[in-house]
Amino acid sequence: MKPLLDRISERLQVAAAVMVVAASWLELGGVVLGAEEFRPRPSSGEPKLLVAEDLDFDLVLQEPLVAKPLYLTFDERGRLWVVEYRQYPWPAGLKLLSHDSVWRNIYDPPFAPPPPHAADSPFRGQDRISIHEDSDGDGRFDQHKVFLDGLNLATAALPGRGGVFVLNPPYLLFYADRNRDDVPDDAKPDVLLSGFGFEDSHSLANSLRWGPDGWIYGTQGSTVSSNVVVHSDDGQPRVDMPAIRTMGQNVWRYHPERRRYEVFAEGGGNAFGVEIDAAGRIYSGHNGGDTRGFHYLPGGYWQKTFAKHGQLSNPYAFDYHRPMRHNAAQRFTHTFAIYEADQLPPRYRGRMFALNPIEHCIPLCEITPDGSSRQTHDLGEVVRPSESEQADWFTPVDIQIGPDGALYIADWHSAQANHYHSHEGQIDPSIGRVYRLRGGDYSPSKPADLASLTSSELVEQCLRDPNRWRRQQARRILGDRRDPAISARLWDLVRLNDDQLALEALWALEVSIGLDARQLEAALAHSNADVRGWAAQLIADRDAVSPECGAALLMLAKNETVVEVRCRLASAAKRLPAAHGVPIAFELSRRTEDASDVYLPRTIWWALEAHADRRDFIFAELHNDENWRSAVQVAGLTMPQCFMKRWAIAGRGDDLRSCAELLELAPDDEQVRLLVAVFAASFEGRPLPPLPDALAAKLASVGGPLAELIAVRRRDPAAVAAAIKSAADPSVADDRRIALINALGDAGAAPQDALPMLTDRLTQADSPSVKCAAINALLRYGEADSGRAMLAAWPQLDPSTRLVAIHALSSRREWIDELLAAVEHDTVDRSLLDADLIARMRRVADSPRRLQLDQLFPRSDVKLSDIDARVEEVTSIVKGGVGSPLAGKDLYEGKLACGKCHRLFGQGGDLGPELTAYNRANVGRMALAVVHPNAEIREGFETYTAITDDGRALSGFKVEQTPESLVLRGVDGQLHYIRQDEIEEMGSNAESLMPLGLLDGLTEAEIRDLFAYLSSTTPPM
Repeated sequence: MKPLLDRISERLQVAAAVMVVAASWLELGGVVLGAEEFRPRPSSGEPKLLVAEDLDFDLVLQEPLVAKPLYLTFDERGRLWVVEYRQYPWPAGLKLLSHDSVWRNIYDPPFAPPPPHAADSPFRGQDRISIHEDSDGDGRFDQHKVFLDGLNLATAALPGRGGVFVLNPPYLLFYADRNRDDVPDDAKPDVLLSGFGFEDSHSLANSLRWGPDGWIYGTQGSTVSSNVVVHSDDGQPRVDMPAIRTMGQNVWRYHPERRRYEVFAEGGGNAFGVEIDAAGRIYSGHNGGDTRGFHYLPGGYWQKTFAKHGQLSNPYAFDYHRPMRHNAAQRFTHTFAIYEADQLPPRYRGRMFALNPIEHCIPLCEITPDGSSRQTHDLGEVVRPSESEQADWFTPVDIQIGPDGALYIADWHSAQANHYHSHEGQIDPSIGRVYRLRGGDYSPSKPADLASLTSSELVEQCLRDPNRWRRQQARRILGDRRDPAISARLWDLVRLNDDQLALEALWALEVSIGLDARQLEAALAHSNADVRGWAAQLIADRDAVSPECGAALLMLAKNETVVEVRCRLASAAKRLPAAHGVPIAFELSRRTEDASDVYLPRTIWWALEAHADRRDFIFAELHNDENWRSAVQVAGLTMPQCFMKRWAIAGRGDDLRSCAELLELAPDDEQVRLLVAVFAASFEGRPLPPLPDALAAKLASVGGPLAELIAVRRRDPAAVAAAIKSAADPSVADDRRIALINALGDAGAAPQDALPMLTDRLTQADSPSVKCAAINALLRYGEADSGRAMLAAWPQLDPSTRLVAIHALSSRREWIDELLAAVEHDTVDRSLLDADLIARMRRVADSPRRLQLDQLFPRSDVKLSDIDARVEEVTSIVKGGVGSPLAGKDLYEGKLACGKCHRLFGQGGDLGPELTAYNRANVGRMALAVVHPNAEIREGFETYTAITDDGRALSGFKVEQTPESLVLRGVDGQLHYIRQDEIEEMGSNAESLMPLGLLDGLTEAEIRDLFAYLSSTTPPM
């Protein structure tokens, strides 16, 4: 025992430290959190923590019983399940091939097979799922068992449906345990999902939670990607459900009975943790400052760090939601719990307990309405380290309401909570804590087994309980049972109540046997706003909507008085059939009170954009509304203007015809002017395609720069003369000059006065973009002298312009002679003539020229044995060391110029296949694709050659084909618009445009770097 004076001295030191920090604590419910309300947590172990005076903080589990607790949940027996993340940070059995500056890693193999893993398997990890029980009700966990071990970076375990759902990326697994003996019925689990990203063990898919609607919700962190595949009952991938690819953070959900996976909401923070409040709102935390996290709705798009985590999947979103508004605060909230129980003192009810692992504390926040979303405000910290001891190992990472109404906190227990140093051995996998945060009047009791209650008892005893946990467990058990005997009682509770019980009964009926159309229609008219909003959301989850429900939804859009319900309705409209979704969204867009709402304008636009191809419904709404009463705006645009931008950017034939119809429907000249301005802005920096006659005529009638371009295409003499003058003027902006040159080219051979100006561009001090536009215009004219002019200017052309020129020279029969002569005299490097250009010239050249081509470019057969040997060599090089993705990116974009043809992470050309969603983790397959690109030409990326009646041979990828026109994009990046009546012959080409020997001349280190970048699943940093 310590001497008395020592103990007194120690307590005085702690009290003094408390007084020092008290001044910085903020107001809590009208009461300042001061020294008199905090005290060191009584504990013989470290760390000593300061806790609010009216709360107690108990250490309930610690090593060796648990270590590295990452996730907590309670089962229906009140037992605590803990996922112990002991394998972090490295997966077992995988070899590191590359990593970037934030430790996003690529492995070989790319992921482990699903468990079980034998004791001697290299894939057997240290993670486990443990169960802890207070068997005698004294408040102490006295019985402990392990449900599963040997897992490899497992992040969540959720009991329900006769077993346990285990999230062990890249898999979502199900372990049946129908007899509830805590031993899986089969060693081999059912694979429900596969394809969750594996790059960063800080950001894996995580935090399984039962939603009130019977879906399982989870999140995905920011520095991983996913390509999720749904598996059928036999464990095989479902062929009727394509893989869903995402890059970066999102909230996702899975329905066990329907075996359906979907992205619930895209974007957010480095999402780790799911909170679902009493109204069914979905939240997650954020690793940035000045906010406590995000509030999500179905089908929405939220902020993300775009360069690092990739762009939004929808290029027509035009905007995104922000995190919940909050006072200025340091980062960050890992996850949080909204306290909805009655064990803590009343002032804590409905407030947010936010976990801050970096600053080792638990802030308390108010959470209040903010239009259709929520906002938060810090009130103080209910748990923090004592400054006297710098107790900075408290690292809270999960928090849940328990059966007793207390809060339970998983303590990662580490001085370092980020991944920058985890690879340096600063993580001790053998330690970890679980705490209980409780009120002072806490009285423990042995939890009852809710599964022992009948369905009726669950309804009557639990759905009214003030503890949200008991209500959630009761609904989950009812979902397990699917008992039709209670349906009438549940519907009575919905009908006869207007409080939380009505909402709980609605959810319980949905998860047990499902609400029918009649009940959903009635729920839309309920007095409880949350019931109305959830009825709309549940209708949108159906595959079909009854006419009665559709009519009721539209009536709700007209009359709903609660903004949050209107927002849920707008979110539902995105997922409803267009016949219902479009009228509902348009009706909501006319609500003037929502013009400045935090969520509604964007949510309404996303609903309409989802139906952008159902022009019949869209134009019917616009036609019936003579004044276009769109009150809400997105990025400064009304809904009709958003459609103009959306269709103009898409730019295909039907889209452009829709732009014309939109202009015809405009109610007045001012609306026409605004729409034309939006159309013009959509083509800034892009070539204007041939326009449908109706659109061209309407644009011409408005005047302005677009009208001038259209007049040139129609060969108006005055417009042509003005265009020639401006295109030659270096003081005119390049974008303007290029637009005029393109218009002169589209005008065809009639404006002969343009030829001298166009050929002059090749030798003048113009930009490469202007020169390339001039070359393409000359290609349309087809004058023999133009080909000679290109070759005469050859020494003055930069590499990008030479590429366009050589494609043009090889495209006209009358220019091939001059080109081949230049090759024979070494004026033009013959290596520039790739297989595609040679094949194109053979298609249009006469017999003497074909013979000349065979002499200059002998046909050769590639030996498969040589290809196989090279593929094996490259594969061995890549697996022989660790590459740098950033160095590989420099090679990809610079020396090898792969980005000119392929799009990766939202950047690059569109000539070759989009690589972002490609299976780039398979080193052998990628090596084959790079070494021998002709081995497999992906469907949709075959090249075509079209021979026109004016002697052009144009080849490239088919961008669009309609009865009126064909659009090809050449390997030089140029678009060729060809009228169908111009085409004499057209056929597909057998070879890839990607050159052979791409890796020749690279060192082994460079090859590893290139493949490190190619296999990266998010943009490397």
